[in-house]
Order: sequence, then structure tokens, then C-alpha cells
Amino acid sequence: MIQQGAALGLRTVRKVFLTDRSNLPRSSSSVASGGADLVQLMPWPVLAHVGSARLAPFGSFIAGGFVADCDSIEQAMDLGAVGVSTSDTELWDYTRPDR
Repeated sequence: MIQQGAALGLRTVRKVFLTDRSNLPRSSSSVASGGADLVQLMPWPVLAHVGSARLAPFGSFIAGGFVADCDSIEQAMDLGAVGVSTSDTELWDYTRPDR
């Protein structure tokens, strides 16, 4: 689907569920060969324990899944996320303070 979307000129996002440390290398390899514009890494609480060095191979990523508050957004961005996804409508208008 990623290649088909790209061929149509669409921006593409690949979802990656990190279930344990052993799937980090396999997942980053898959992402590197897949050609998506962005990667959505899920769930957020797991990413908080992985660390930015291990997330770097994924390139530009969006943190998703259980993003529950502004602190979660800030932590995700500090880890290198270019954005977050959340179904919590109260967070949709959140703007990160200037740093």
C-alpha cells in the first residue's frame, strides 16, 4: 500500500507497533526498506522507555497510542517525534511552548 500511495503522489505513513526490544531492529529494517514518508510508532508508553538513540533509525516519526496529556506530548517531542496522534480531542489544539 505504501508504494501504491506514493505512486499516486500521496504522503504515506507506516504504523509500527513496538511490542518488545527484540522487534526494534526488525521494525527499523522494515521501515527503511518500505519508503514511507513518516512512521507512526506505537504505543507511546513503550516509546518513553526505549530512548531516543534506539528510535533514531526510524527517522521522522509520530508517537501514537495512549497519548493522554500535554506532558506525554512534550516527552514524545523531546525523544524526537515530529508530532503525536491522539483521539483525545482536548489535546488537538495543544501548541508546544517556545523553547
